[in-house]
Amino acid sequence: MGLWTIFANTRSLNGWNVFQMIALLGVFRSMTGIIGMAIAPNMRLIMDDIRDGKLDYVILKPLDAQFYVSFRRVVIWRLADIALGMLLVVIACVKLSASLTAGKLGCSWPCWRRGR
Repeated sequence: MGLWTIFANTRSLNGWNVFQMIALLGVFRSMTGIIGMAIAPNMRLIMDDIRDGKLDYVILKPLDAQFYVSFRRVVIWRLADIALGMLLVVIACVKLSASLTAGKLGCSWPCWRRGR
């Protein structure tokens, strides 16, 4: 509603049109969902484990401790935020006549994987 209120009175905001802003909002919404789904709940648990001294028991378990403490609690309801964000990005790309391919979405992954 905020974007529609702004763009009801103007055509662009510092050179960005409404659909470019919707794409940006979609990316923001998706990243907020990812952080809220996996990162934030587990960070709180790690801090509690360190304070209570329970992290030592996690490290002694016969599994990858970093994976375990990173994904032991997943808030599945945040998938709705991720889906909404992706929907906004797709709608904006369709309206902007932009093409989203798997190659464009993953083009930076091999560079990241090699440590660049």
